[in-house]
Amino acid sequence: MRYSEAKLRKSDWTATCCSICLADYKANDMLRLLPYCEHLFHPKCIDPWLRLHPTCPVCRTSPIPIPLSTPLAEVVPLASRRG
Repeated sequence: MRYSEAKLRKSDWTATCCSICLADYKANDMLRLLPYCEHLFHPKCIDPWLRLHPTCPVCRTSPIPIPLSTPLAEVVPLASRRG
């Protein structure tokens, strides 16, 4: 996604520079948008970061979906509980 597209997509965007290299975004810069937190970075900055750290460098949110935990009732059926 280009920075100019990102600004149009989300009107309340306040980020004007990459939080990793601190370079100002230019209208034609290609950026990577992280899912969930929606922080923007240059791909050349965020890709090496994500290889070493499984979280966003700004908010520490994981860009990888976390599986839902199994409800306890599925792990220990009621019939097998001692009462």
